Amino acid sequence: MAPRKHEGGMYATQKKNQIGNFNIPEGIKDKFDEKLIEPLETYVKEKQELDDIEAVVALFKLYSFYPEKENKTIIETTQLKALQCLPKQHYTVLTCILNTKTEKLKKIQEMADALETCQFKKFWEIREKEKKDINEMINEKTFDANIRTFIMNTIKNTYQTMETKTLKEMMGTEDIENILDKTVTQEGTHIHFAKGKFNKTQYKNRDRKVDIPLAKVLSVISYPKYDP
Repeated sequence: MAPRKHEGGMYATQKKNQIGNFNIPEGIKDKFDEKLIEPLETYVKEKQELDDIEAVVALFKLYSFYPEKENKTIIETTQLKALQCLPKQHYTVLTCILNTKTEKLKKIQEMADALETCQFKKFWEIREKEKKDINEMINEKTFDANIRTFIMNTIKNTYQTMETKTLKEMMGTEDIENILDKTVTQEGTHIHFAKGKFNKTQYKNRDRKVDIPLAKVLSVISYPKYDP
């Protein structure tokens, strides 16, 4: 039986001469050929966002096979793009492949840790300190907008009410009016989020009857005691 095809994703069925949406140039024998690094780098650099994770994974694996060929700037820029994809696991996947360590990657990891542990205020503090280096690698407005989308979705799935001051700190901006959507209302000093699947109160039914077979109860009661 032929393998089932999946639309997109890392496990989509690929043509022999293709990695993700990247077409392997003629003359390159396989996906582990050192000559594949340069055209893959060009392809990845042209992408404004990380929308072809399979091609990036292939490039990072080639870097692990040929460490002398790795381009640290591409690695750092790509990891920043991966952060914009949260809650997708692109950043974690790529980090597991990497053996490279730089000061910039260390700071990017600190930002990733802050986001994944919901320490959003700390994220923006690091972001501000590293603003110059980050803005040289990626589009500032796109990066911040994507991060704020992730933070807002996380907050909406967690809280029903929050002080406006706290939300501004978490979002890293005083201008939150342009970020709020129709599911969010502002009353005085507080922000109210619409109740959803994850942020509504869950009640347990303590009156629910549990049926335990009598035979099972008797088997426990009559279990022979150990007599040394």
